[in-house]
Amino acid sequence: ARIFKQDLDAAPRLDLMGLFASALNELGSFLLTRYGGDFSRLLNAAGGSAVGLVELLTQMRHYQDVADYHGTRVPFYKRAQITVADLAMAFNYAGYGFFGDCECLTVFADNALPHLLRMEGVLVYEASLAARIDAGALIPSGSPEEVELRAAALHAGELLVQMISGKGRPTTAMWLDFILWHRAQQKDARGRQPHRTRTIYY
Repeated sequence: ARIFKQDLDAAPRLDLMGLFASALNELGSFLLTRYGGDFSRLLNAAGGSAVGLVELLTQMRHYQDVADYHGTRVPFYKRAQITVADLAMAFNYAGYGFFGDCECLTVFADNALPHLLRMEGVLVYEASLAARIDAGALIPSGSPEEVELRAAALHAGELLVQMISGKGRPTTAMWLDFILWHRAQQKDARGRQPHRTRTIYY
């Protein structure tokens, strides 16, 4: 809580800081047992591949963002993919930030992206689901509705990348997500609230 400047005056913040600590401890143990405690060795093991690093990261529980949708396995890997994207941007796509296949990443489906796409009219929610979200009801993690919200946003992201690239402005889902996430933080994109889900995967 001190590191992240959080006051523990509410149960959700206390729970969140516990999850932060759990995730950081898991990462530390993962690095110690497999890579001698050296994060650069983990990056080297990925061989300059975004997909390779995602696959390595998803060996940890906090990165295993896979839903079961009526018996179908649906991997989102939001946190693993955004880890790769953050490294790429932090190191200006060179050195520890070089990944030769960033175009293989999808948008990072959480709750901000479907919310923005809804506000922009790209996604239209079923009426009863929209009413529940607008009322602030929790949408359970891994529920059909939550999986559909994230999957629809991901699919829309792929279509947007195709459309933009088809107009002679090649882009990637990673870069599109960066733009859309910042757009979602603007006040005029907050006319309604995004869906609320308690999860370790956003």
